[in-house]
Amino acid sequence: DSSSPDDKDIRILQEKNKEIFKSNKRILRSKELWESKEKQ
Repeated sequence: DSSSPDDKDIRILQEKNKEIFKSNKRILRSKELWESKEKQ
């Protein structure tokens, strides 16, 4: 059955995307904090 490896790959990709999304949010948040400090 050729569908299970694909499912596994998709799951792995989704996990990676979750991690990337999390780190991107963290970067964005720190950037916003930094910019708000700059404005003061």
